[in-house]
Amino acid sequence: MTKGIVGLVIIAALGIGIWYVYAGRQAADQYVANQYASADDLGTYPYVCDNGSTFILSPLEGMAQVQVSADAQGMFTGTATLAQTAGTNYAGAAPDGQAVALLGDGETVHLTVGSEKAICSPKPDPDNAPWNWGDPAAAGPFHS
Repeated sequence: MTKGIVGLVIIAALGIGIWYVYAGRQAADQYVANQYASADDLGTYPYVCDNGSTFILSPLEGMAQVQVSADAQGMFTGTATLAQTAGTNYAGAAPDGQAVALLGDGETVHLTVGSEKAICSPKPDPDNAPWNWGDPAAAGPFHS
């Protein structure tokens, strides 16, 4: 009887040890995954512009593209994927065909849709830091 109890204790200890190692490995794998997010998972960032329009910015493909999604509160409606033209300059077209250009400048962006220009700032969010384009760019084609 004593040998049976000792055997059960050893089996239980082995089971707990295996579970502990497995759970720790899962946590470590998740930590690494979070530290090295894929290029398609750089987050989404809400912006509000000086003209009252709003949009959501999503960097894509290691910053080779950005996606700008706007609703009725935006300078256009729908989603535009803009390709990087140089540095923090991006260009593309809105769903309605209007030309869209975006220039990242520190935490702000300069958005041009057709002939309308706006300076846009990240919406305050206590849980997430805003996207930062780096040092404000030298005067580019979309600066005022």
